[in-house]
Amino acid sequence: ESLREISRYTNLEIDIKSGKRGERNNHLSFLLQTLTGAEDGFAVNNNAAAVMLMLNSLAKRKEVLISRGEMIEIGGSFRIPEVMKLSGVKLREVGTTNKTHLRDYEDAINEKTGAVLICHTSNYEVKGFTAKPDIDKIVKLVHSKNIPVIYDLGSGSFIEEHRFGHKDKEPLVSELVSHNIDLISFSGDKLIGGPQAGFIVGKKQWIKKCTKNHFLRALRLDKTILKLLQVTLLCYLRGNTGFKKIDALTSLLSDQQELKNRTIKFINILNPTIKSQTILIKSVGRVGSGAFPLLELPSIAIKIKSKNKTDVNKLSRRLRSYEIPIFGRIEDEHVLLDLRTVSDNELGTLKSALEEVLLS
Repeated sequence: ESLREISRYTNLEIDIKSGKRGERNNHLSFLLQTLTGAEDGFAVNNNAAAVMLMLNSLAKRKEVLISRGEMIEIGGSFRIPEVMKLSGVKLREVGTTNKTHLRDYEDAINEKTGAVLICHTSNYEVKGFTAKPDIDKIVKLVHSKNIPVIYDLGSGSFIEEHRFGHKDKEPLVSELVSHNIDLISFSGDKLIGGPQAGFIVGKKQWIKKCTKNHFLRALRLDKTILKLLQVTLLCYLRGNTGFKKIDALTSLLSDQQELKNRTIKFINILNPTIKSQTILIKSVGRVGSGAFPLLELPSIAIKIKSKNKTDVNKLSRRLRSYEIPIFGRIEDEHVLLDLRTVSDNELGTLKSALEEVLLS
């Protein structure tokens, strides 16, 4: 619906008040300032692009320090060391895989250091004999050397993780801003629930340096994605009312009892023959997309009875081959369907698919 507003004319790069050329980044900056408390912010086409732009703008041809325990690999086998190399900076490792101390950063900083990069391990967690310094201590040390701190948050979030049932502390974007970090990047999709994008927020002087980088021309967003991001951010500003319009949040925030009620209601409208082939069970969901790696979402699933492994694979394949592909998951040689990500207006399609597949 929002895209209809820009289907013909749009003020993408014109300032309506002055009539002069404007900046496309301005359409998001105020919203990001309001939501995060940062001095400024804008967006590029994904978080990896955001990291590349920050590094290239602040530390080109210089060393960038990063803890060995934070040299992550993201989806599709893309790795932070390779991203850093393409950004035109020289990676310098500090600490070890499981332990990095403040003195490791202090010992490594020299006249060639352009920035310190902190990467939040949003797609895995290291447990056991581990240690890393507080963010405040890292920032204080690095700033005392007149060096900026860059934080790659990965799958960022604007709302408290306890709403998802997560006990371990995950940093909010606004929380990181309060730690005086210079630049922070995070995804516009994943936990935020908007279109694919990479946000950069932080101090105005460093944001300006990024926006003046010619590299941005290759990474900038078009009017449609900017509009969708703008609408997504406005949903967050509206609080709980707005959350209901973001599918990712609706799915994540659904509790087990709510899912049970919906699933029972769905099973009761199925053909009796199909209904006899289903069992309602408690289940566990995962967030996915490289976010909350240890979080288990209490859920409810429909278990479809099957005779053997061959039958299960055949059933799963036939559901995926339906006119609107339906993805379940296989556990203990049964196909499970979790309605957490199925909206009410999609239940009719799911019913038709089960009838066609299981009755033919």
